[in-house]
Amino acid sequence: MWNHKKCAETYKRKYANGEIVHWAKRKNPQEVKETYERIAVKANLKKIKNPDKACLNCGSKIIRNRNRNKFCSLECNYKYKKKHSPVRAAVRCMNCGGDIVGMPRQNRKFCTAGCSASYHQKKRKEILTQRYASNPKKCWVCGRGIPFERRKRKTCCRGCFVKSRTAEFRGQKFFDDIGKKVSRLFSRLPDDEKQRRLKIFKNAPEYQRGKIFSSEKKIIDLNIPCVRYVGDGSLWVTFKNGKHKNADFAVDPICATKKVIEIGDFERWHTEQERLDVINEYSKIGYECLYLRDDDENYKEKILEFVNEGN
Repeated sequence: MWNHKKCAETYKRKYANGEIVHWAKRKNPQEVKETYERIAVKANLKKIKNPDKACLNCGSKIIRNRNRNKFCSLECNYKYKKKHSPVRAAVRCMNCGGDIVGMPRQNRKFCTAGCSASYHQKKRKEILTQRYASNPKKCWVCGRGIPFERRKRKTCCRGCFVKSRTAEFRGQKFFDDIGKKVSRLFSRLPDDEKQRRLKIFKNAPEYQRGKIFSSEKKIIDLNIPCVRYVGDGSLWVTFKNGKHKNADFAVDPICATKKVIEIGDFERWHTEQERLDVINEYSKIGYECLYLRDDDENYKEKILEFVNEGN
């Protein structure tokens, strides 16, 4: 049977390596044999010519000795090369200005990796600042240019940011945006159509939330028992397209009849196509809708016919 101790001694004499004995004692004999054979074949190791070779720096014996080894450790290697390396002119770090300490190396410009990262970060910021200065973002509150440090924000300073969070400014900003869109659409219209719409807009009554208009008051004054006014927000429905609608009148009981009545000013605000679209959206959710024009004269007959339909 193959003895791992004898094998270790054999390879110790062959390679003059003292560490092999300690390593071989902790391993399986067969594994030791295969490892040594693999090292000898693949690495093509040669016999040590000078087993008592000394370190060039400290003079001590090289334990892990091979033909090419000249030092006993990496520390001795570093110290020896530092002493015998050619004299190099002092080089200053491009970031902090300190001396570059360490092994001489060509094209070395920074003392540490941190200095290198800091320097390139500053250079990148300078380049981006120059590019940003040519076309800066505008503050959506005051219209001034936003500094480079706040380029990811919408406001130029803290004061503008606080102002932008107020309800008054947000409402005004919303109407300004709507006004820009309307002005673009209005500019594409012919001159005669512009004059017609301006005339309608100037003569239109002022809108007030919660106010009962004259056309709605006419239906209320009819005193039809089952018709109830819900234009104050007491009845809201949601269409299939996601939009919400507050009907003007409902036929009680609304949960059973599913009938609503709308009335609109077709001279100033609404169109015939809008009337058909609203009726269609009501029908999709199971409601019947009677859409009246404010210039109709026979309100009562149409409403009574709509209420009694299907009874």
